[in-house]
Amino acid sequence: MKKIIKLLLVLLFIVGIVFLVMHFVMPKEEETVDTKVEDESVNILVINPDYLNPLVSTNKYVQDMSKLVFDGLVTINSELKPENNLAKIIEPKENTNEYRIVLKSNVKFHDDTELTSDDVIFTINKITKLGETSPYYNNIKNIETVSKVNKYELKLKLNAMDNFIADKLTFPILPEKYYANRDLTKEQTYIGTGRYKLVSQTADELKLVYNENYHKKHTGNITNITVKLINKNIQGFEVLKSDDVDMVDTDVEVGAYGRSAFNSKRYSTGVFEGIIFNLKSEKVADQNVRQAILLAINRDSMIENYLGGYGIATALPINPASYLFNKGLPTYSFNPEKAQDLLNNTGWKRNENETRRKNGVVLSLNFLVNSDNEYAKEKAEFIASNLRDIGIYVNIVLEDAEMYKVKLNKNDYDMVLTKWALSSYPEFLYYFETNTEKNYSGFSNEEFDYLVYMAKREVLDIKVEEYFSDMQKLLNSYLPMAGLYIKTSTVYYDREIKGEMGSNMVDVYRGIENMTKEASN
Repeated sequence: MKKIIKLLLVLLFIVGIVFLVMHFVMPKEEETVDTKVEDESVNILVINPDYLNPLVSTNKYVQDMSKLVFDGLVTINSELKPENNLAKIIEPKENTNEYRIVLKSNVKFHDDTELTSDDVIFTINKITKLGETSPYYNNIKNIETVSKVNKYELKLKLNAMDNFIADKLTFPILPEKYYANRDLTKEQTYIGTGRYKLVSQTADELKLVYNENYHKKHTGNITNITVKLINKNIQGFEVLKSDDVDMVDTDVEVGAYGRSAFNSKRYSTGVFEGIIFNLKSEKVADQNVRQAILLAINRDSMIENYLGGYGIATALPINPASYLFNKGLPTYSFNPEKAQDLLNNTGWKRNENETRRKNGVVLSLNFLVNSDNEYAKEKAEFIASNLRDIGIYVNIVLEDAEMYKVKLNKNDYDMVLTKWALSSYPEFLYYFETNTEKNYSGFSNEEFDYLVYMAKREVLDIKVEEYFSDMQKLLNSYLPMAGLYIKTSTVYYDREIKGEMGSNMVDVYRGIENMTKEASN
């Protein structure tokens, strides 16, 4: 019996050894692994291009697309703050209007020529020659001279002090050797230093591939971009829904389907609308009256009704995304009850539903409106209705653009509906300095003037932030202009594209090279 038990144990041991050998040594059938295949291509859209070169094109889609191919000396980050890009150093000379710029070395254009000071000087001179026909003219018009120090260094001399000069050096740098004698309105070739380079083109599309020599690392897999050129008016989102493109930028209502079926990145544009008050008018000279007017306007409803939801209510003409925006100030949210209290406390009384009066004077306001602007009449009537609810009568004065400008310059109004294109840097606040050309309200405040004087001469970021914060406190209290909203736009893109876009008002496709796209099944 013992022998049988020993034999069985030996057999079990042998079977165990054989099993282990088969498991670890013998070839196995391939296991099914759940892996995701990545796609390297996305399609984007350009609608109704005028010219393809960014120094002459005023088409928003062309400008957005061109930033994939061309770089500036600086780039603007998500907080609308400038960061060195092609420039390694941008520094002012003490107590002068001169700036020293040092370029990064070994940066190459897509044709393999090296970036030098000559290319920067050529580009600035080219924009200067183009004048106001170039969308970048305002960026360089304060530059008096630009001169070469050496291969990678140059000197800017400004006409006047400008602490936002770095913010303005975003214009695309073109290679002199290629573009020197070419008409940019006819030139179709793209040669820049940017993230992507042009490899082929037809009348209907451009093919871009990632620039392997780019001076910054990328973390995503999107190495191929096809730019679809559509020469007709069409809503970009409709093209996205048809699967002809993977990504579009739009500021029109897309509905619940669009918001649920696609990833998206919302950003603030530079389109600002507000009401300027004529401070020489006795009826709006009191800041409490101006505050009451802003409190009485349902700005969120205006955004829904006239912008399709694409807007952010703001009391001041500064982009809420900016690092210089003071987020701690009162926002004047819709509050008609508080508006009525302010008017009562300043002596503007009403009996039941009558228009308010003070010392026998009726609180009626002439409201100047540019009839050429979209929904101008409807917006004015909406505002007038809101103000009528708190006892202010509004006489809407509709004028075409030419007569509107005449009356604006003559201060022939109590308040005026106004629309501005703000830049990424809040230089617009300087317009409220006493006796400046665009200070249409007539606002004058010594403390504010001092802050502007100091801000224009400051180079330390922390001090500039302090001055702008204090400027906004004063404007938010006195309200020479009552802001209504800043328009927003949204980049919608396919669910297969992962990661968050860094889109902002200067660079819609910021960060696209760090996105990943999964191949559809």
